[in-house]
Amino acid sequence: MSASGNEDRRSRKCAPPDWLRRASGWKLALAVLLGCLGLLLVGLVSCRDSAVTVHARSEAIRLSVVGEVLGEWPLGDAWVFTEDSDEGQLLHDAVLLMSHGMSAHAERRGKGPLRIELEAKESPGEIRHAAGQLPLPPRAVLSTPGGDAGSASILPFRGCAVLGDDVAAGVGAVLLEGRVQLAEKFFLRDERYLMASQDLDAGDRVTLRSTSYEHRCLETGQALADGFLRVDWDKLGFEAVAHAVHATACVGRLGSEGYCIEPSPFRRLLYDPLLTVLATVLAIALALPSAVDSTVALLDRRAGR
Repeated sequence: MSASGNEDRRSRKCAPPDWLRRASGWKLALAVLLGCLGLLLVGLVSCRDSAVTVHARSEAIRLSVVGEVLGEWPLGDAWVFTEDSDEGQLLHDAVLLMSHGMSAHAERRGKGPLRIELEAKESPGEIRHAAGQLPLPPRAVLSTPGGDAGSASILPFRGCAVLGDDVAAGVGAVLLEGRVQLAEKFFLRDERYLMASQDLDAGDRVTLRSTSYEHRCLETGQALADGFLRVDWDKLGFEAVAHAVHATACVGRLGSEGYCIEPSPFRRLLYDPLLTVLATVLAIALALPSAVDSTVALLDRRAGR
């Protein structure tokens, strides 16, 4: 057999197969696929449910109460001060029943008494006590020395919450320490994963901002939160816990512009397995056309074309 025949057989053997040569024909289809995959990835990154939890020890908290489900605070012995009376009234076994829409500023400096300023357009609620009930005027102040050392009081709430206070002259109660955690749902799963966790410094002020109209307080526009105060009477201030869905946490800090803890596309890609797989597939698909072209060119060179 001639040398030219052997070269032709070697050339045909090294030539790229027809299916690989036709691969350039489906580049357009691949581009459409990549576009759809990219849009899906953007949709998964953008449309997610998040939840914020703030756990702090503070000396001050501001509340705008929504509903009356979690608006019952057992205070024990409490002094009540109003604009109509120069002297306070001592009530035994007092329980504060808060009304919808009222505002409360709770403050406890060090291990001192718990002081609660109440305000509403009509009445912030009433106090049920050992001798009956006491309706409250639009403005009132409550003060309770609390229980014995080692005892604690649990005060639940539902509404908008601002933990801590601005550090300024005349402010004597601030946030002492705490942590903010941001969690988010996995795609197509009800479980949540921890996206971010940030420690709070003394003097910080935390505001929960809503990202959904359905989960916000109409009066303030802030996120609707469920939480509670735990007052350990032998410890500083009180422990405050607040949970809010469809929300971000914004931290005000003395000497800086502050910051917000909110969902990040990078963190979603990092912690959500489905998004990680989609990103990997997208990267491979982006590199595939170039790999196919390089393979065809290499085989063509080997075939002597």
